[in-house]
Amino acid sequence: MIEFFTPTGIKPRLAHPQERYTFQPGVNLLVGANGAGKSSLLYAMKPSNNKKENLAEVDLVKGSEKVSCLFFDFEKENPRTTTMETMMMQDRYNFSNMVARLNSQFISHGECQKATLRTIFRDCGDSVLFLDEPEQALDHGGITLLKNLLGEASAPQVIIATHSPYLILEPTYHVIELTPGHCMQVRAALQPLLS
Repeated sequence: MIEFFTPTGIKPRLAHPQERYTFQPGVNLLVGANGAGKSSLLYAMKPSNNKKENLAEVDLVKGSEKVSCLFFDFEKENPRTTTMETMMMQDRYNFSNMVARLNSQFISHGECQKATLRTIFRDCGDSVLFLDEPEQALDHGGITLLKNLLGEASAPQVIIATHSPYLILEPTYHVIELTPGHCMQVRAALQPLLS
């Protein structure tokens, strides 16, 4: 699991950089205003990035074992946004992926997102999950599904960059504010609706 993260090379991309970010087991949320650096921080923590670019120091701890990590960017890796040519090149040797991408062309973005989430959580095993804005295109039922999947996840740790007030206001999640006071602003904005 990731116990802490020290952003070295990405501080200029963070609106309010901290010396160190601390994470807990379970669900961790990176929250803040647009441009605060949520996705930048998440990408810098991606193990393949910090090995190649030396962007940050990540403490992956699980005894002496190597920790498995899965990263998913719901905007860039959405099967509905993949062109047919790209799909054929990426999946030419994987028939099940090709069928999944083709099927995704005939359902709504939200339905595709829910199917993707179910697959990620079904197949994650004991990997640490990094999810960039998984709430995209989800209605209330989709957010409820996401929260249920998070509650049942076999993953020991999930780190999410999000704007979703449904997630931000969940008291059992560890929230890391990249914009100071962001959660208080979200609560204040929603209070009239919740009264």
